[in-house]
Amino acid sequence: MPPVTQYDYVIVGGGSAGCVLASRLSEDPAVEVLLIERGARYKRLALGIPLLGKKFMASRLRTYETCEQVNCHSRRIRQPVASTMGGGSSVNAMMYVRGERRAYDRWVEQGARGWGFDDILPYFRGMEDFEGGESRYHGVGGPVGVCGSRYKSRFGQAFIDACVEMGLRRNDDFTGAEQLGAGFYQYTQSDGERSSTALGYLKPAEPRRNLEVRSKTEAQRIILDGQRAVGVVCRRSDGEFSAHASREVILCAGAFGTPRLMLLSGIGPADELHAIGIEPRCDLPGVGKGLQDHPRLPILYEPAEPVSLTVAALAVPFLQWCWSRQGIFTSPMIAAGAFMKLSEASELADCQFSVQWAGSPPFRAAVDLQACLIDVESRGSIRLASADPRHDPIIDPNYLAAPREVGVMVEAVRFARALTRTRALREFGLKRELAPGPAVQSDSELASYVKQTIETAFHPAGTCAMGENPQAVVDSRLSVHGLDGLRIADASVMPSLVNGNTNAPTIMIAEKAADLILGLRG
Repeated sequence: MPPVTQYDYVIVGGGSAGCVLASRLSEDPAVEVLLIERGARYKRLALGIPLLGKKFMASRLRTYETCEQVNCHSRRIRQPVASTMGGGSSVNAMMYVRGERRAYDRWVEQGARGWGFDDILPYFRGMEDFEGGESRYHGVGGPVGVCGSRYKSRFGQAFIDACVEMGLRRNDDFTGAEQLGAGFYQYTQSDGERSSTALGYLKPAEPRRNLEVRSKTEAQRIILDGQRAVGVVCRRSDGEFSAHASREVILCAGAFGTPRLMLLSGIGPADELHAIGIEPRCDLPGVGKGLQDHPRLPILYEPAEPVSLTVAALAVPFLQWCWSRQGIFTSPMIAAGAFMKLSEASELADCQFSVQWAGSPPFRAAVDLQACLIDVESRGSIRLASADPRHDPIIDPNYLAAPREVGVMVEAVRFARALTRTRALREFGLKRELAPGPAVQSDSELASYVKQTIETAFHPAGTCAMGENPQAVVDSRLSVHGLDGLRIADASVMPSLVNGNTNAPTIMIAEKAADLILGLRG
């Protein structure tokens, strides 16, 4: 028998949400909290410098692959997942976006009572330390640093000016009263350094005697006593152990990891579990269903004056960062952005541009007018390949299943091309279109480019959705239907994917979950 340890709360997953829960719950010295994370500890030197962190990010990712995507020329699309303390907040591009008011108000319509925009705004404000000061939409003094761009590249300014020429409003605060428009992004940074939840939440909490943090520890299955979750079987390099929870097991393993662990534990669609030799313990048809993600599309141009990323060219800017925490090293290579609605059939802003002043490898000599579909209808799933926890799950985002989505991405390419004809981008200087290329013109040709080229924007959600319908996995208090002592607090509970980046909403979900667990507001 593996050794047994006893706690009040066992938190599975030390990502953006798990660090929040570990911090908040351990504030009470009378409770014992265990946080387990599959990945390694957060390395501030490697990941904290925004530009330099791009170099070390790959070592903190676990990369899956989708099954063949029938609407994307049967391609298998890479699905990288953070594998480090702090999760996505430790390896993402730090873009601070919430999504529109309507994105949350429709959660209520889908059965998530108490999760409308006015309900969750106080949690966003409470978690922020906003450099612009306190307002109706922003807070100060919270664990998450939020600041404007400290490197406003010439390309970023030209892009914003071009969008204004095209009729978009200039927007200096995408997380203010209005998300639509073009402007520089805000980032989860403090004093020019990445503001990971591993730093803002977990680091101050770790000295507490009632909090135990175990990295490089993977959950194998949830221990059930009848219809109550009482612990988790975990594996480390030195063997297995069981962590028992007298109050709750809280899953924060993400849109892939949380349903995977549920299924391995016999919690999910009974017929699917039977088929792979797992005894169903709680028949929940919605576990692993409803997978949503934002697909993004590279639109590449060769600039007249490409940014040099050689060591020699970066030496002085690095010293600038060390001295003043300003300049190019504060940038995740995102120059600026825009939110717009390109289809009349879309309920929300459906397209987000996150333009890069230096394209991702191997496109260093390019600028990327990267478009992302952010109002998605397509729904996919995550299933187990076998009962063996060593096997990767079967991930099927079902990208571009809705015809409207392809149309939005085609219009995004046409919009990007129109931008390059504006005075602002002509003056900036673009030599030629690299992708999709000037030969690709018709709707069918552009649609084929979209299907052949889209990749994940790293925003999976919805696989353990909140609500009261037969497919819902958790209720509005994030408790798993049909079981006691088991709660979920990560992006998997989103009834529908917000139309923006998901890191900030995931932190918000965890903050509200802490209040629900502690019986505070919410």
